[in-house]
Amino acid sequence: MTDYGHMVNEGGMDAIINNTRTRATTTNPLGINWMDGIGTPISTTPGATTTITAANLLVGVITMAPSTGCTATFDTATNIVSAVNTASAGAQAGDYISALIMNGSSTNSITLAAGTGGSFDTNQATRTIPANTSKWVLICLNNVTSGSQAYTIYF
Repeated sequence: MTDYGHMVNEGGMDAIINNTRTRATTTNPLGINWMDGIGTPISTTPGATTTITAANLLVGVITMAPSTGCTATFDTATNIVSAVNTASAGAQAGDYISALIMNGSSTNSITLAAGTGGSFDTNQATRTIPANTSKWVLICLNNVTSGSQAYTIYF
């Protein structure tokens, strides 16, 4: 039997959480949700194209070792918002998902592409992950309204 009450024994201040809401304001009373990763890290060997699914993003650690130069497209905004709704109390505009994307290939690069409803920050000039490197990615949910979901990708 697991004794959750004594996992960190800080006099009743213990918390076991998958994400954190911070910076509540009068216009955004729930604050900003930071999705920090849930589940077992993902490791794949894609070919020339692959999709980084919403479920992969929520894990927070993705390793890809492409067998050739690869274009990895982020999932649609609709799917990402749905996944956040499932894994939290509900997606809000301004919420963030963070993920580490690692390229485990010794020779092939990964080019990142935005999915439907997604875009890159205008100052993100380099969207390639060279061989044996990684990028820490933040995805900000800009709109979570059904039919008009949108996100922006930052490195």
